[in-house]
Amino acid sequence: LSLSDFPKSPAFFSDSRIYGGLDMAHTGLRDGHCFAAVQGNSLVAFHEFGMASSLDVAAWIRRFNKSHKLTSINMDLAWSESVFDQLKYEIDCVQVSFAEKSPDEVAQRQYGNVRAYGYFRLAKMHRGGLCVDVEPSEWIDGGIVAEYKREIVNTHFVMDKMGRLLIEPKDDVRTRLGRSPDPADAMMLACLSRAEADLPAIAHRRNDKNRLKKYARMMG
Repeated sequence: LSLSDFPKSPAFFSDSRIYGGLDMAHTGLRDGHCFAAVQGNSLVAFHEFGMASSLDVAAWIRRFNKSHKLTSINMDLAWSESVFDQLKYEIDCVQVSFAEKSPDEVAQRQYGNVRAYGYFRLAKMHRGGLCVDVEPSEWIDGGIVAEYKREIVNTHFVMDKMGRLLIEPKDDVRTRLGRSPDPADAMMLACLSRAEADLPAIAHRRNDKNRLKKYARMMG
């Protein structure tokens, strides 16, 4: 992604469901917990907890869920066990291992793991109208969007021996940015379950064969 790929306003997308993503940190060294949530093409939550306790993280998410009913939350499997156990009976929570396979056979041939799949899918969503340029609020921290953009445009990809795409290791990003890309990982997790926007329906005149042929060529 480049900065020009981020839309200034959300493209219309009628999905009313709200998807959350939680990236939990480990050591606190240039690292911290982060939560993001999207509704359609709009950002509705983006918050960094620092190294708050799992009790505080779960309490914040509960408050958000009362205000904005979450459809589901994807959590990084590595350090989310405690928060998962606290919220799993209240919210549909899914623990995601970044190293697991992509969700279908086609994606598995293209991406080396679900983290790569999720990042490239996220980039596609931004190009399709997913907007993060919003004013700070009770649920969106000031400055976090700028930090997120800095992280994601400075995250590189590599290819494995089978020619599949992979996102570079987090340690490489930490070295380049001076911090862990927690907002980027949280946003990727939030968008991992969000439906992709459908192409708008195009009405054709019943007997206009030329238009139908042109449309078929455009769609491949």
